[in-house]
Amino acid sequence: KLNPKYAYAYYYRGLSNYILKDYSNSSAPTVEDFSNFIALDSSLASAYYYRGMISRNWGYRNHLDNYYDFTKAIKLDPNFAEAHFERGVEMFKVESLPNRESFSMDEISANYTKAIELKPNYPEAYFHRGIAKSNIFKKDYTGAIEDYTKAIELNRNFVDAYYNRGNTYYRIRKNKEACLDLKKTAELGKPYVYDLIKEYCK
Repeated sequence: KLNPKYAYAYYYRGLSNYILKDYSNSSAPTVEDFSNFIALDSSLASAYYYRGMISRNWGYRNHLDNYYDFTKAIKLDPNFAEAHFERGVEMFKVESLPNRESFSMDEISANYTKAIELKPNYPEAYFHRGIAKSNIFKKDYTGAIEDYTKAIELNRNFVDAYYNRGNTYYRIRKNKEACLDLKKTAELGKPYVYDLIKEYCK
């Protein structure tokens, strides 16, 4: 039986292992620690957030469970920018929900937009919103390029943002811009783009 006196002992042990990325330590099962804390105190947004993060990064549960954890964190703290962002990431990964086919790209993007509203200097949120905008169902390539560009402004070494922006430029036949971004991607240590450089930079 869980002892309420030890609620924060579970929380801080889980948090310590999360920071150390020691998620598989059998003497300190991190997901279980946060679950035990939540069973004793369900009012702390960060407990749901960390449980969702650990579960997602280490594959302990499915994406839908993680989505619900981030949603609960947002309900407890509507200004939790990282929870909005991570919920968007999970929504992108969830294949289906009860009684519906899937999340729309607009629903997913709304999470990134909210995260940006709460934390304007959030390059990952711009990057993932760019991915949602360039999705086959949206095809908002101009909007995606704007988001990738903002992500790069905030993090000049954001290699995936250069790569995605380069591919998006290529989709709208801006081969010169695509070439420059792919060369920057290679410069930042991603040699797998050399074949694309040969194609785009003729």
